[in-house]
Amino acid sequence: DALAPFAHRIDMHGYQLWSFDHNHELLLRSIGRKRALGQWHEHDGPLAWGDGNPDDRPKVRAMLNRLAAWLAGAPAAQLGAPDSYKEKVWLARCLAVYLRDHLANYYGWYVDEAPPANVRREDGKVWIEGLEEMDWGGSFFTRQDSQVACLTEVLRCAGQDVTYADVMGLSGCAFKLTMAPNLFVAEIHSEMGMDWQEVVQRVFGLRYESTAISFDDEENPDWREELLAACRESIDRGLPLFYMNGEWNLIVGYREDGSAFICKPYAGDESGYQEMARPSGFVGEAWFASTFERAGEPADRWESVVRSLQTAVELARRPAEEDGSRLYGFAAYEGWLSAVEEDRDDVSLHGNAFSYSQLLTSREAAAEYLRGIAEQSGGQAAEHLHAAADRYRAISERLWDGQDCVAWPWDENWTPENRAIEAQIMRDNLADERAAIAQIEKALAAVGK
Repeated sequence: DALAPFAHRIDMHGYQLWSFDHNHELLLRSIGRKRALGQWHEHDGPLAWGDGNPDDRPKVRAMLNRLAAWLAGAPAAQLGAPDSYKEKVWLARCLAVYLRDHLANYYGWYVDEAPPANVRREDGKVWIEGLEEMDWGGSFFTRQDSQVACLTEVLRCAGQDVTYADVMGLSGCAFKLTMAPNLFVAEIHSEMGMDWQEVVQRVFGLRYESTAISFDDEENPDWREELLAACRESIDRGLPLFYMNGEWNLIVGYREDGSAFICKPYAGDESGYQEMARPSGFVGEAWFASTFERAGEPADRWESVVRSLQTAVELARRPAEEDGSRLYGFAAYEGWLSAVEEDRDDVSLHGNAFSYSQLLTSREAAAEYLRGIAEQSGGQAAEHLHAAADRYRAISERLWDGQDCVAWPWDENWTPENRAIEAQIMRDNLADERAAIAQIEKALAAVGK
C-alpha cells in the first residue's frame, strides 16, 4: 500500500509522456525520497501530459542506463542510497521493466514517411550511402568475422552507435571457440549453442529472415523477382541486405529497372560499390540472403553487457558434445593441442589455419570490448575487466607472432618444428584464457551477478 502512489507514477510514465525533461528527474527523486514531489498536472509535477514523441526515445534509454548503473552499484544523486528504505531497489527494477516495455511497444503509432537520410536515388539507382569505403580487411589474418562485420554496418544504418568490437562482445562472438576433434571448424554462430536470430533481436532490436534462392531457373524461375522485391523493401528502409558467398557480403542498393544489384563485397581488392547483374559467387546452386527490419528498441546496454560476460563464462566451460563430435571453450583448446601434438592423419589443415585466424580476430575484439566496458563500469569490476582484456590481448599478440606456422601452403608448413610452435602457442593461450575467464567471473561477482 505504501508504494501504490509510486506504482501509479511508473504506470503513467507510459506512452503519453516525455513532454518535459524534468519529469525524469522528478520521478527518480520521488523514488529516492519515498514521497511525491509535485502532483499530476501541477507546476513541476512529475507526470505532465504529452505525446510519446520518438525523438524522446534517447531520454528513455538514458534513464534506463542510469537505473542499470545505480542497480549495479554506481552512485546517483537522484536515487540516493539503495538501502534507505527496503523497497527502493524493487521499485527501481519495476521502473526499468516498464521503460523497456515502453520502448519496445509504445512507438508503433509513429510512421516516418520521409525516406531515411542515408538512402539516395539518382539516375535510376537507389542505394545506401556511407559504406563505400568500408574496409573489412582482405588477408587471411586481418579480416573480421564477416557476419558480425555486416551486422555492424546494418546496425549503424539503423542509427545505433556501435563498433565491430561492440557487436562481437555484446553478441558473445568475441568469446567463441568451437571445433571438431580433427580441427575441421565451421565457426558458425548457431554452432556455439546460440540462437543467432534471437540474440540479434534481443540485444540489437533487429529481426531478420534468411532465405535460400535457387539459381536453377527451371526449379525457381522467379528467384530474381523475389530477390529484387526483398532488396527494394530493405534498401528503401535504409537497411542493407546480407548475401552469402563463402563469406557474408552486403547488398546496398539496386537499379530501379531490375537490371543490377549494388553490392559491397566482404573481401577482394576492389573498393567502393559494385554493380552486379547477379551477386557474385554462391554456395552450390543456392543464394542465401538475409533481410532486416526494426523490431523494437535494443535491450538495456548494461543488461546486455552483463549477459555477454555470462556468455563468455558459459562458452568457456561448456562441455563437449556427448558423442565427442564438437568441442567448446577450454575443451576445444585441449583438443586442438592434442591434434597438433599427435600429428593425426585426420587433421584438417585448412580447419587448423582457419581456426587460428578466427581465434586471433575474436580475441582481439574481446580485448577491445572488455577494455571499453571496463572504462564505463568503474569500481572493482573495472579492475577485473582490464585484467581480462590484458589476457586476451596477450592471446592475440601471441597468435600474430606465430602466424607463419599455419600459413599457406598448409601441407608444406605442417612440419614438426611448426607444430611444436603452434602447440606452445595453444598451451600458453589456454592458460591465458583460463585466467581471463576467472577475471570475468570476479567482475560478475563484483556487480552481484
